[in-house]
Amino acid sequence: IFSGFCLSFLSFLFLLLWYISMFRLPRSLTGIRVAASCGTAAPRRAARGMISTQSVAAENLRKQQLRERVREWGNVDLKLVPEFPSKAPCFPECYVDIKNPVYAPLLHACRSGSGGSMHRVGYILAVNRILKVQEKYVNHIVEIGQCLHNISLIVDDICDDTTQRRGEPSAHVVFGVAQALHGAYTALFNIMLSVDIHLGSVPVALEECARMHLTNAMEVHWRDTKLPPTEQQYMSMVDGKTGGAFRVVTRMLLDLAPPMPEWLNSILLGISDDVGRFFQIRDDYLDLVSDEFAKKKGGYGSDFKEGKFSFPVLHCLRVRPDTLPIFLEVFRKPASETTEEDVSHLIGLLREAGSLQYTLDVLVGLAERIFGSCAMLKQHGYDSSVMSTWFTNLASGTDNLVLPIPDPAKCPFKVTSTAGEGVASVTPVDSPSSSSKLAVSIPVPMPAAEMTLVQKLCFQVLELDLTTNLGDIDRVIRQVLACYEVYFKDNGLAPRDFWICFPWFLLLKGGIKATAEKGHSMVIRRLIKVSPFVDDKFFALFQKAVDYYTSKALWLKGKPTKLTPVEMCERKPINFRIMRWLVQRWYRPGTGVAAVPESDRMALENFLALVNAEQRLAYDRNGKHYNLILHFHSHYGAVEGQRKFEQYKAALYSTLCDGGLRSVAERWTQVLAECAAEAPPSEDIKIGARDLVKAGFTVAKACIEDVDLASSTLGGNWGWMRSHFKPRTLDSMFADFIQLRAK
Repeated sequence: IFSGFCLSFLSFLFLLLWYISMFRLPRSLTGIRVAASCGTAAPRRAARGMISTQSVAAENLRKQQLRERVREWGNVDLKLVPEFPSKAPCFPECYVDIKNPVYAPLLHACRSGSGGSMHRVGYILAVNRILKVQEKYVNHIVEIGQCLHNISLIVDDICDDTTQRRGEPSAHVVFGVAQALHGAYTALFNIMLSVDIHLGSVPVALEECARMHLTNAMEVHWRDTKLPPTEQQYMSMVDGKTGGAFRVVTRMLLDLAPPMPEWLNSILLGISDDVGRFFQIRDDYLDLVSDEFAKKKGGYGSDFKEGKFSFPVLHCLRVRPDTLPIFLEVFRKPASETTEEDVSHLIGLLREAGSLQYTLDVLVGLAERIFGSCAMLKQHGYDSSVMSTWFTNLASGTDNLVLPIPDPAKCPFKVTSTAGEGVASVTPVDSPSSSSKLAVSIPVPMPAAEMTLVQKLCFQVLELDLTTNLGDIDRVIRQVLACYEVYFKDNGLAPRDFWICFPWFLLLKGGIKATAEKGHSMVIRRLIKVSPFVDDKFFALFQKAVDYYTSKALWLKGKPTKLTPVEMCERKPINFRIMRWLVQRWYRPGTGVAAVPESDRMALENFLALVNAEQRLAYDRNGKHYNLILHFHSHYGAVEGQRKFEQYKAALYSTLCDGGLRSVAERWTQVLAECAAEAPPSEDIKIGARDLVKAGFTVAKACIEDVDLASSTLGGNWGWMRSHFKPRTLDSMFADFIQLRAK
C-alpha cells in the first residue's frame, strides 16, 4: 500500500509540475513543437524553416535558464552524453548527481549484473539505421533509454517483492523501499528535464511513461485482487508496460528524423509493439522452461511466487477454467512458502492444457510479423538488415523456438498502390494472437472515420509559421465550389467524394501560397515529397504555383518579376488544376472532363483567369491587390498592355471554342461573375495554417456525414462555411455542426 501510494503521489506531482511549466513558456511558443537543445537541434530545424529564428532564440534561452536552475538546486549539469554509451547507462552524471546518496539505489541497479542486457540498445541502433538521426541524439536516447529501464525495474521489484535482480540483491532490499522509490523517481524527473533540453520530446516521453505506469498498475491490480484478465486485456497491458520501452525510443527517433512517409512510421511503431509483446511473452515462457532464466531469478516459476497471471496461465484458464482454484491456491501463498512441488504441479497443468505450446506458437507468429515487417522495409528500399540481425540474436536464445524465414507477406501491414498509380498506403492485418489490431495508416480514398490519421500527416506541414487571411480563403472556397459545378457535377463525381478531396486541396493550395510568399518553398517541397500520393505531375503544378506566388509577392512590392504577365496567367489557375489533379488522382482518369486535351483545358482555365481579372479590376485596384490586367499595364504600359491583354484573351477564346469548351466557358464566366459580385468579408481576419486545415477537415467531415448538407453547399449555400475558417477550437466547430444538423 505504501509503495503504491508513493508511486501514485509522485507521478501526480510530476504531471502537475510539467503542466505548470508548460504555461510558463513564452506565448509565441504555444503550439510549436521544438525539438531543440541549447544551440543544437533548434538551429537545425530553423534552417529547415520549421520554426522562426525568434522562436529558436527564446527556446534556447528557456533551456539555458532551465539548465542553470537545475545545476543550482540539483548539482548536476544536464548535458548531452559525450559519446556512445558502450554499456549503457554509462554517463549518469549527465542527468543525476552521482555523489548524492539519494541516487545510490539507481546506480546500484544500473551496475548490478553489468547493467543488464544491451537488447534495447541494439533495437535503437537498428531503428536508426532506417531513420538516420544524428549520432549525438542517438547516443543520448540510448543512455536515457537504458536508465529509464533500470528505473522501471526498481519499481517492479518493489511491487513484486522481488529480492534478486540480475543475480544480486534488489535495490530496495539494499537501501530500503522509501529510498529506492525516491531515488528512482527523482532520476526520472531529471531525465524528463534532459529530454526537454536536448531532444524536445517531453510530450512523447510523458505519454509513454504515463501509459507504462497505468499498465503496471493494471497488472498489480490483477495480481492483488486475484482476478485474471482476458488475453486481450493482457496484450493491452503488455503494449503499455513492455512495448512502451521500445515505442518511446522509436517515437523520439521519429521526432528527430527527417520527414518520413506515414506508412513507414506505422510499420516502425508496429514493430515496436510486436517486439514488446515478444519480449514479455518470451519472459513468461522462459520463466517456466529455461535453466539460465531460473538461475537469474532464483528458480523456476517466479511469476507463480509473485502471484502473476502470465500469458501461459491465461491460456490455460481459457481452455481449462476448472484449474483456476488450483492456481489461486499457490498464488495466495507467500513467495517464501511456495515450494518446488507447487511450481512443478502448475507447470504440469500448463503442459497438459497445451499452454506452453500455444505460447511458443504465439512467439513464432510474432517473429513472423517482425521478420515480415523487416522484409517489407527492405522491399521498399530501407536498410532493415540490422533490425533483422538484432531480432535474430534476441529470439535465438528462446528454448525450443525455431525462427521463421523472413517473408514480406507476413508483415502485419499490407503496402498497396491505388488504381495503378503507385500510391503507397498501408492496411493492417489481424494479430496472430486474436488480441488487438494495429492502427490503420492512410487509406485512399479516405473514409470519414479515418480523417484524424490524415490530419497527422497534414500537421507535419503545418508546423511552419504560416498565416493567410479570411478574404483569400473566402475567394478560394467560392472558386473551388465553382470548380465542382463546372467540371465534376455532371461527370460522375458524387458530392461526398468531392468533400473527401476538399481539405487536401486547402492544405496543398494554402501551403504552397504561404510558403512561397514567405520564402519557405524548399521546406514544403521536402514535406510534400514524403506524402504517399504525390507524383511528377503534382510536382510540376507545385513548381508553377511557387513561381506564380513568388512573382506575385515581388510585384506587390513594386519589384520586377521573373515571369511575364502571360506566364503569370498560365500559372494563376492553380486552384482548378490542383483540385482536378486531386480528383483524378484519387478516383479515375475519366472523372470530369479528362477526355478533353490538356491544351484545351489550360486554354479554358487561362481564359477564365483573364475574365476573373476583368471582374475584379476595380476591387483589386482600390485594395492594391494583384491583378493580371494591372500586371499587363505595368509591364508593357497602359495602352500597349491593354492591347496585348485583349489579344491574348481572344486567342485563348478561339482555342477553347475549337476544343468544344465554349459552353463550359460560359458557365464558368457566369459562376465567376456571381463570385465577384459577392461582398467581401467585413473583417479580414488572419488565420493560421493549422486552424485553416482543422476547419477544412471539420467542414468536410460534416458534408461527408450529411448528404443533404453536402449537396446544398455545392449548390450555392456555402455561407455557413465562412464562419468556421477562423481561429477557433476544434470542439467549438463540432458543437456548431451538431446544432446545424439538428436544425
